[in-house]
Amino acid sequence: MQLYQGRGDRIMGLKMSFDFNKENQESEVKTNTTSSNGGLKMNGFSDSAPSGAYDNSSMKASKLKMNNFSDTSSANPPEENSYSNSEPKENSYSTPFESTKFNNPKSYDYKSDDNILSKGLRILKSKKFIIPVSICAVLIIALCIGMSVRRNSDSYLYGLLDDGNVSKISELYVSNYSKNANKQSDFIDKIDTYAESNFNEYVNDSISYDELMRKYSTIQSVYDRFSINDSEFESNMKSADSIKELKTMYQKGIAYMEEKNYPDAIEVFEEILKKSKNYPNVADKMSEAKSAYKQQLMSQADEKINSKDYSGALEILEKGENYFTDDSTFSSKITEVKNNVKNTALSEAESAFSTEGYQKSITIIETAISFCGENEELTNALNKYKAYVPVNIVDIDPSETSRNNKVEKGETGVDNTNQTHKKNLYAFHRLYSQDDAYAVYPLMGKYDTLTFEAYRSNYDTSTDESITIKIFGDNTELQSIVIDKGFNPNQYSIDISGVQKLKIVFESYDTNVFKQFDKLPGELANVIVSKTK
Repeated sequence: MQLYQGRGDRIMGLKMSFDFNKENQESEVKTNTTSSNGGLKMNGFSDSAPSGAYDNSSMKASKLKMNNFSDTSSANPPEENSYSNSEPKENSYSTPFESTKFNNPKSYDYKSDDNILSKGLRILKSKKFIIPVSICAVLIIALCIGMSVRRNSDSYLYGLLDDGNVSKISELYVSNYSKNANKQSDFIDKIDTYAESNFNEYVNDSISYDELMRKYSTIQSVYDRFSINDSEFESNMKSADSIKELKTMYQKGIAYMEEKNYPDAIEVFEEILKKSKNYPNVADKMSEAKSAYKQQLMSQADEKINSKDYSGALEILEKGENYFTDDSTFSSKITEVKNNVKNTALSEAESAFSTEGYQKSITIIETAISFCGENEELTNALNKYKAYVPVNIVDIDPSETSRNNKVEKGETGVDNTNQTHKKNLYAFHRLYSQDDAYAVYPLMGKYDTLTFEAYRSNYDTSTDESITIKIFGDNTELQSIVIDKGFNPNQYSIDISGVQKLKIVFESYDTNVFKQFDKLPGELANVIVSKTK
């Protein structure tokens, strides 16, 4: 609302009639001459004009106090036709003067103004309305101002730190913080927040190392000037001294990851965490590298398995198991692969036995054992196929032998035709002894065929004596061979199915013919037991 103000800043002769009775006027309106101009005080309104008139500016000020309403009236008179004479709305207390407009100060309706003032006074008289509203308004304004001042204060301090203005920071500290211990602590907290923020910006490559050091130097200069000790800032300073090395290490770790060299990347990240456990992103990067390395090893192992390179797969999986000691992924995969290898080997060995013989089956099973380690199923299969392997009798320890004349075993023997025979059996005869030389071999029913060579030795061609060699299976004679002077080397094959004990006997004769401990002329060679069925 704008009030017209003349050159003397008054409207002379403005008459105001208040719609009160005289008693109310006397109780509510008091006349008090307070200045050279005099004044009329009516519940907060003053008028220094003569009776029947009032000062317009005073009236303006009084109206500003009503219901805490504001007025932005201009010092100059309004332009013509800038106001209307519309009547105020009945019972509207939003702004008592808001509906009063002036088209011309000379035609102003003073009676209407009287009514407006009366309404304003009645509102002011209601203390229940004005006091709570006023208190709330003051508190809200104070809170907003306090928050604004605090924000501006922090922003101002941080701006000075950014500029490196030690002098201004010192002035701010002296004026706002130095005289109170709590405020001093608040100042240090703000510095620590600022230092930590810049430290993180440097770690995240938002600012350079030189910029960080410049800002830290500013803080240190302020602290030195006022002998402030700040252990947290000192810790940040020490961390900043080593941050260049850590950043270099971090970049090296990232480069290793890009090369998919995950073990070296993990090693670098672990070293960083030893030096600075809170270094940003390192823990996450190390976890990422470990996960990627695990996946890499598993993929490599799967490739080996698909190409039937089980040994290569096992090597990779064991490498992962040894590296990730707290992870069962690799041990579970190893068990799975070994089971697959075992089952495949058992099936292939059974098939090979029918087509290629026991030796192929043995090779398959032995390969599986070398991959899987000791396994009961594989061990039983190996023993099964090894039972078909021919065994030379000289490699079986006899369970029983003769006392005086002994059956001996040798590496080679030569027959009467000068042919050499390997793994031979022969006997020595004591002088005057008539005991047979024999040896009993435990076969335990595992074999079904006995093969051997019989020949006359060229050890002593001067004798014409003959010698008899007999073969027994569980006390049943299976073969008897007489070897005389004209005997030619011969091969034999005997069915020994189910035989538990095999007995070979070199029979004795008149020992007066032979020298003491003389070697008998008949010999056996390549005495082989085997399983063929």
